Amino acid sequence: MVWETIREHQQQVDMFRQSFGQGRMSHAYLFVGPDGIGKRLFARAMSQCLFCESHPGEDLLACGQCNSCKQFAAGTYPDFFQVGKPEGKAELTIDVFLGPRERRGREGLCYELSLRPMAGNRKLAIIDDADSMNEESGNALLKTLEEPPQNSMLILIAANSESVLPTIRSRCQFVRFSPLSHENMVSILRDENMVTDEAEAINIAELSDGSISSASQLLDPEIRSVRDKIIAEVSAATFNPLSTSAAMIKSVEELGGNTGAQRQNAILLSRFLIEFYRQCLVSLASNEPSPSPAVVNFVKRFSTDSADDSEKIAEMIERTMHCEVQLNRVMPYPLCFESLCEALGRIQRG
Repeated sequence: MVWETIREHQQQVDMFRQSFGQGRMSHAYLFVGPDGIGKRLFARAMSQCLFCESHPGEDLLACGQCNSCKQFAAGTYPDFFQVGKPEGKAELTIDVFLGPRERRGREGLCYELSLRPMAGNRKLAIIDDADSMNEESGNALLKTLEEPPQNSMLILIAANSESVLPTIRSRCQFVRFSPLSHENMVSILRDENMVTDEAEAINIAELSDGSISSASQLLDPEIRSVRDKIIAEVSAATFNPLSTSAAMIKSVEELGGNTGAQRQNAILLSRFLIEFYRQCLVSLASNEPSPSPAVVNFVKRFSTDSADDSEKIAEMIERTMHCEVQLNRVMPYPLCFESLCEALGRIQRG
């Protein structure tokens, strides 16, 4: 029953069942994949299965009725821990692992894991935001990874494995998770009542790149307003690279947040453009009007009989995708946007 709440990722379930059934259980796993695709839900479901009193751990099943399952659901199971960035902090700090300075080494996750299990035969911890560890907190966790307490397991969760400290990465077994399928995204948006209109669910699913977190952002009125403003800029009768890049940079700044949040918002803006140009290409190729006025206005300037015009829009998509790659490589978003808009202007000028 516990896996019914998890969309997709059956391949990972099967992999763990086979591995555990053969007695190959690592002391540390690194779950890697985009935010909002179910990594944390998967980690919690697996944890509950390993604590369930009614099923062997290697079966990865949970009855939901035993004392352990009930305690786990209530958040009171004494041998399970879940930690992440402290509220208001941009990094996963050393205090999370070793306790505050005045209690250093006598509190924190590493201390808790060093104690004997209280209810079952193992302790398990989920470490969220593992890609936000600094060197100090990474070194604090390193000793536990190098000399893991008996019958303990750590599940680290990160959106980007490259941002996880190399010393931590090398001591974990990688488990990669893929974005949710378009069909599942549409289904979740409807089932969770995140949208009321089928067409809107399809549109949000196309833009969200298989991530519920991204879908939630797209449903935010402020994000929608930014999207409309940027699409209006790029679909204007006369495209102005300078004003468009300035509008994109200003939008990211106005949305606020720390450096990581700003980068994610910048990536979101690039995806808005990718999806807009994709819709334009589909409309041009099919010679059918789009329900989007911005797409209709943009496509008007191109010829449906011209292969060159279709190639122009395809090149715009490619250039915007390249911008997203640069953003993911931690290049400054103002430079990325300025370079992108200059290239888009050059492509449109022919």
